[in-house]
Amino acid sequence: MERIVNKLVEDIYEGMNNKLAILWPEKDDFFPPEANLVFELARLGEKFHYFSYGEANVGKHNRRDMILINSKDNWICQVEVKLVNSETINEGSVVEDLKRVMNKDELTNFINKYAKDQNIKCFRKYGLFIGGDISHMFSWWNTNLLSESIKQFYKKYISDVEEKHEELRLYLTKSTYGIVPKDPEETKLWLVYALFNLDKN
Repeated sequence: MERIVNKLVEDIYEGMNNKLAILWPEKDDFFPPEANLVFELARLGEKFHYFSYGEANVGKHNRRDMILINSKDNWICQVEVKLVNSETINEGSVVEDLKRVMNKDELTNFINKYAKDQNIKCFRKYGLFIGGDISHMFSWWNTNLLSESIKQFYKKYISDVEEKHEELRLYLTKSTYGIVPKDPEETKLWLVYALFNLDKN
């Protein structure tokens, strides 16, 4: 599954680059709305043999951006996508999305409630977070989020930011984590992904 997701995110990245080379719908080349990542996921369904279900209601007032189901390789994956920048991380929405995709109980309840094919209940279960932003934000992420310098750099601005960032690091250590492309600062945009095997959590 790790290889599949890595290739999937690489193809999302290529698709984003191709369409943004034609039209970049944000002023000053800011990353376009995260729905564009959802569109790429849906577009790639045929290539990766999955059906995609958008805005899946997994609980009361609780949805996933997408549910992917692959009946060929017998897996189901709940997905959240998010713009990854200082604002979304500091406000805690990135951590909240990671919590959502790690929640096996809600995915299981969703399957039990809506599955027409009962075999789906035995499928392997995964959670996938995909984030993206323009490349200069990677320096912020890499230098200030994933290193110890965040403790000194940000606590003077936001009182609880250290706790939020430590929580984010903790969740990422439980995942198969990757960055696309390998040298984000040499490009115009970058993607990060975190894959969770929910059958092991």
